[in-house]
Amino acid sequence: MNVVANICEIPLRFKAGNVSVWILVNESGYRESSKVISVEAVSSYLAEHPHLVKAWLLYSDDKRVSSGWFLAERAADAFEVGHYPKGKTLSFSDRYRACAEFIIREVGSVSNREDPLQVSGDIVNTPRSGK
Repeated sequence: MNVVANICEIPLRFKAGNVSVWILVNESGYRESSKVISVEAVSSYLAEHPHLVKAWLLYSDDKRVSSGWFLAERAADAFEVGHYPKGKTLSFSDRYRACAEFIIREVGSVSNREDPLQVSGDIVNTPRSGK
């Protein structure tokens, strides 16, 4: 599976398993390919797999954070991507473009975070289910 597919399918994999978004982003290959992943490539993939837009809308809705990126559908052809609580909001009529803009921002943000399991310089190894 390619990196674009890996990042586009994160919300499905997150919902299906006992694994963090941070791990999914890092396993996706995004860190190594972030400079070449484009909004256009992600938008094209989403157009071929339209069910993923709904998955990302649900993912965004379910986030419980004090700040971060969001994707919202305001009407049938009205989408917003923004940063809560005080960031700029972008408006889109194209659902695929809006979702792609959100994905690039969200995955980039998650990718830049430190390992949440790292404690005082020690990595805590926890087994993942299914492996």
